[in-house]
Amino acid sequence: MGLSRPPPQMGMARSCPPLPPSTTGGNRNVAAETGEKIKKNMGATAVGLLFFCTFVAYNAPVANTPGAPLTVKTQTDMRISRFITIVMVAWLASTLAATAAPIDARTARATAQIFATQRGKQIVTPTAPLKVKGSTSTHAPYYIYDVENGGGFVIIAGDDRVPSILGYTDSGSYDEATLPDALRDMLADYRHQIEALDSLPEAGQTSQSASAMRAQVAHPSRRFVAPLLPTAWNQKDPYNQLCPVYNNSDGSSSGAQSATGCVATALGQMMAYYRYPSATMADIPSYSFTSGGKSIRMDAVAKGTKIDWNNIRNTYSAANTEAEKTAVAQLMVIVGTGCQMAYGAASASNMQMGVQLLRDKMGYDETVRNVCRTNYTQTEWTDLLYREVAEGRPVGYRANSTLRGGHAFVIDGYDTADLFHVNWGWGGSSNGYFRISVLYQSEATSVSTANGKGFSLEQEAIIGVKPNDGIDSGIDGTPTLSARNISVKGSSISTTFTNFTGSAQTGSVGIGVIAANGSITKLASSVVLLQNNYEIERTFSVNNLVDGTYRIIPIWKQIGGSKWSACCDASHEYIEAVSAGGKVTLTRHPLNNAKLSVKEWSFVNNRVAGVEQHVKAVISNTGDDYIGDLYLFASTSASTKGKPASTGGVSLVGGKDNEVTMTFTPTPAGTYYIWLARDKNGTQVVGSTQVAITTTDTQAVNLSVGYVAYDNMVGNKVYGNYRRATIILNNKGTADYNGNVVVTLYRGQIGGRTLSPLVTKYISIKVKAGEQTRSVCRFDGLQTGYKYALRLFYEGAKSALDNNNPNAIYSREQHPGIIFYHADGTTSAQVPAAAIDGGSAMAIDMRGVTGINAIAPSTNPNALYLIDATATVPSTLTGKNVVSGTYADRITLTDGYPFMTPVAFTAGSVSYSRTLAAEAKSENNWQTLALPFAPTDISCEGERVSIDQSRLYLRRYAGQNQTLAPIFEPAAAITAAEPFVIKGAGTLKGKTLTFSAVNAQIDASQRLSAETDDYRFKGTTYRPSVAASFTLNTHSNAFDYHSEATQIAPFRAYFVPTAEPAEGESIVIEGTTSGIDATWAEGSTVAVYTLTGVKVGTARIEGQAVNLTGYPQGVYIVGGRKVVKAAR
Repeated sequence: MGLSRPPPQMGMARSCPPLPPSTTGGNRNVAAETGEKIKKNMGATAVGLLFFCTFVAYNAPVANTPGAPLTVKTQTDMRISRFITIVMVAWLASTLAATAAPIDARTARATAQIFATQRGKQIVTPTAPLKVKGSTSTHAPYYIYDVENGGGFVIIAGDDRVPSILGYTDSGSYDEATLPDALRDMLADYRHQIEALDSLPEAGQTSQSASAMRAQVAHPSRRFVAPLLPTAWNQKDPYNQLCPVYNNSDGSSSGAQSATGCVATALGQMMAYYRYPSATMADIPSYSFTSGGKSIRMDAVAKGTKIDWNNIRNTYSAANTEAEKTAVAQLMVIVGTGCQMAYGAASASNMQMGVQLLRDKMGYDETVRNVCRTNYTQTEWTDLLYREVAEGRPVGYRANSTLRGGHAFVIDGYDTADLFHVNWGWGGSSNGYFRISVLYQSEATSVSTANGKGFSLEQEAIIGVKPNDGIDSGIDGTPTLSARNISVKGSSISTTFTNFTGSAQTGSVGIGVIAANGSITKLASSVVLLQNNYEIERTFSVNNLVDGTYRIIPIWKQIGGSKWSACCDASHEYIEAVSAGGKVTLTRHPLNNAKLSVKEWSFVNNRVAGVEQHVKAVISNTGDDYIGDLYLFASTSASTKGKPASTGGVSLVGGKDNEVTMTFTPTPAGTYYIWLARDKNGTQVVGSTQVAITTTDTQAVNLSVGYVAYDNMVGNKVYGNYRRATIILNNKGTADYNGNVVVTLYRGQIGGRTLSPLVTKYISIKVKAGEQTRSVCRFDGLQTGYKYALRLFYEGAKSALDNNNPNAIYSREQHPGIIFYHADGTTSAQVPAAAIDGGSAMAIDMRGVTGINAIAPSTNPNALYLIDATATVPSTLTGKNVVSGTYADRITLTDGYPFMTPVAFTAGSVSYSRTLAAEAKSENNWQTLALPFAPTDISCEGERVSIDQSRLYLRRYAGQNQTLAPIFEPAAAITAAEPFVIKGAGTLKGKTLTFSAVNAQIDASQRLSAETDDYRFKGTTYRPSVAASFTLNTHSNAFDYHSEATQIAPFRAYFVPTAEPAEGESIVIEGTTSGIDATWAEGSTVAVYTLTGVKVGTARIEGQAVNLTGYPQGVYIVGGRKVVKAAR
């Protein structure tokens, strides 16, 4: 489904990296060789790969000149003045049967016209499709269309089982008599390959097969990933019980155990996720570190040292046994020793040491490796991290903060809008979802702050973490040096090589040319011996290059090794070398062509002197991605910036608006001039504004707490596992207050005197002088059997709004209660009672409560009843959805009624039924489907039904292609917590399907979504009311946009755009779009335009819908409205 990924823009020869001498020799017909390889791989099984082959010249002789580092020459006496980019697809056999759909001349011409239009060109009119000589097929295998004024030609596939654009030139015209031989051979290969598809067994064919589809997805969709780690560990007791006692600065003993260190805590939690290994796999050597000027020696850890997973717990408190505490402390000291931790009050190590420990000492896979943020664009980095957590692998992460230094933690989940779940390693405190570009743990799920406190600089990650499975991954596990500070001066390249491998390294560093296939050819090198955590700078000259364009990177080879490898930090940064006439020109990349400007400023605090102010800036970046620092200057002088008020590392995506929050604390009051700059001297200003800061008079703003009340409170007791606090604040001052108030939740033992801070939230307050305001703050996941208290503070101030002791009016005990989950998404709790009325609740949680004798079931047939594993099921719940502990015998879900579960459980059996649509038109009948379980069986009237894409169709949201059109691809199975579209055909129209599974895992209700940067396909098992969304239209063939609120039925899905589209815009599932003005007459013809206003053709109105059959997927303007035709 969908357009193929467009070929790269035509241009200079640098698009074709030179081939190293080791892979060449003599004259080669590259095109013919490649084509022959593909023909050999076709056969009856259609086994193949995706090739992107760029041909600068055809039949180009390759010489091997002695003494020259690279000797690739190209022939330039071609009749086609520039080059042609060919996208070749040899496709993998699919198990999904479907009938191939030939592309007719009309559709091919429309595709060619759109492709040309995107490049500011037009197809020659009239144009007849090329008649392919020697073709045995009943339809053309491809079409060739000339661009007007000698602007080249484009080759369009004649079969929808391959990508639409097969190739193009940007100059000349198509003349078969003067074609280069290589291009003639390539076209013949196309014909043979496409015709060969018709001879394949039907099971090997699909219309826009899944493998071809994956080649077209430029922006893959992402799905919600719940946090992987069950642990909530920190660095103190009991985790550090076996860590060494550290010394004070004067050398005296502190008498206190060292912290475990954030690297050890992060790695330990990742190992606890797998509970692997059972014992160390190799000896961990002893080492020494310095503390207070004195050396402290850590003993070696012998191979086979046991790890007591049976006693290691996910969380720890004073109630844990000594065996449980010792077990986790033992693990922590093993990991710390393996990382050669420099122990102290704040212990330190590096992530590369962790890689070596996991891979070499703990038996983890060779896929474990360290990757650096600077090697990737923002999108590439996000995709890399998402792929890890989506495949069930937690990611070790390290980043630096301008004000706090470095910190290591774990990324283990994903939410929408590029928010990753972070386990900070602070005992669960502040764990939540954060933008990875600006990590600041002040408040989970908030837009992070680039204020010097966030961990946004020098980011790196440990990926590929999994136990060794014995399968060769093809990844080279040789320790690799890092390279940074790559610079150019004349014909010389300088690089700083750093050893973060965890041990001394002897080998050669240098520079080399990297080819498109990843092979490396050395240009120059130098032998080095580099101790761990040391660096060395080397400069190399570049000369004797044959004319051409080259990509040069820093390289490394270990002593005794035979293979050069790219240095860490060097895959995104490189040097472009252009050699012409004996002169070499070097250019460092990326060019950092970010073009930043502030579009909008906002100040979200009270603008009072002495209080930290948050400054939000919406930054437009019309250039490349910007990965670097931003500096905020705040001064009472319009001409003198002074020193930066705050600094933060950010990643600003090119071509988009990005929101960044910086901070400053104004003193004294007055007008402050604000600048945002890219450098610490404030010369590269990207925006400026000013703000008035009011007096510091403490009587001007005087907030006090009127009262705090909890919804689920009776007397001095709060029931259930959450607190929803209603807070009344009075402003007794003479000035209005507009800012944040900090709400901190404390926890302590019932009857005890000590309360410890647990979690902090921020609430935005706007209250005029002499008035009061009401705010609500909620805390979930609380443990019963403790007392909790709230304390409120001005943001940035240490004193509370009043001086009440937190043990006083805000302190209440937490006790078990009966919790009701309602269809509108709210919860309520009540005091335990003998009789319960279920009302219309979606779920009723009675765990931990005793004495319940009678339950009037909920009127919702999908209601879930949670009881303790040892509790007796009340007779009134016979046949209902009862979960005992973490197991339910049977769960039956009825369509049309909401469902949710607050906990994960296993269902012995689960089923859900849905009646399919029965419209006559085959392109209609689509329905959305979102299930909380993965069905293993689908049946209709006792007959088992398979997802064969002919009688029962299933599509998933794959992502967006290069034209940003949404792409649906065939799916072989329904997975849990992911939305789909489904359609029955033939005898299944209008029939009821039953989806079922046995021993099914049903996770706690979570986000059912698949998203890209522009669209979020969201499923629901509730009945939400959603505004500004795309919902399935009445014709069941497209999602139409509506700005007003629309109620979504349970077990359905809808699209939410990230930017507001035009009213009436549609996302078409297959070939037709609806939602067009009824004033158009049935059968009439309407014009179809591109987004740039170029007319590309016409379409007919059929059934009050625009029939876009024959047009490639993309975004069009029809009747003044945007229409998105998604891929098939």
